[in-house]
Amino acid sequence: MLKLYNSDICPFAHRARLVVTAKGIEHERIAIDLREMPQWYRDLSPNQSVPFLQHDEKGIPESLIIMQYLDEAFGGLKLTPEDPFLRAKMRLAFDTIGSKLVSAISPAFKNPEFQLPKDEELWAPLEASLDADGPFWLGAQLTLADLAAYPWFERWAILEKRTNRKLNLPPKLKRWLQAVSTQPAVLKEAHPDEFYLDYFQQPSLR
Repeated sequence: MLKLYNSDICPFAHRARLVVTAKGIEHERIAIDLREMPQWYRDLSPNQSVPFLQHDEKGIPESLIIMQYLDEAFGGLKLTPEDPFLRAKMRLAFDTIGSKLVSAISPAFKNPEFQLPKDEELWAPLEASLDADGPFWLGAQLTLADLAAYPWFERWAILEKRTNRKLNLPPKLKRWLQAVSTQPAVLKEAHPDEFYLDYFQQPSLR
C-alpha cells in the first residue's frame, strides 16, 4: 500500500500530489499539521517535513526524489522523457527551479519583510531554461520539471498580498503557466487563492 504524508499548504508536498494524481496512482493520503506536527510523524520522517512516502513499508523523503520514484515505480502517464538528453535537461531544470525560484521566493512566505528580487532578476533564469517552442518546460511533453515548479506559482497570491508584487511574467513563462495550470491533475489538486491567504493570515504566521 502506498501512503503519502501531505500538507496541502506545502508546495513541496504539492509536487508529490500532482504526480500521484497525474499518474492515477491509488494511495492513502495522510494529512500532517505542520504547525503542531505529531511526535509519531517526527519519529517516522527523517527530516520531519512533508512530503514523505511509504511504499511497502519503505520510506522515502524529499519531494524531487519522491516524484522520480513514483514515475519510475508506477505505470500510467510517463513524466520522464525517454530521450537521455531531455532527461539531463529535466535534471538541470530541477536545479534551476530550486536555486532560482524556490530559494528566491520561499523566504517571503514566512517573512513579510523579505525583499523579493526584481522581476528581471527573478524570471530571467527561468525564462532562459524553458524550451523555445514550449508549451511545457522541455517542449511538447508535460514532465516532472513542470510539476516541480508549478506549486510556487499557485501560491503567488500570498506574495502579492504581502509585497504588492503582481505576477508579471515574460512571454515563455506566461505561456508555460497557462499550459500547466489547465492540466487535469493540476486542476484537481488546485486550491483557490483564499485557501492560502487564510492560512498565512493567521497571527502566528504573519
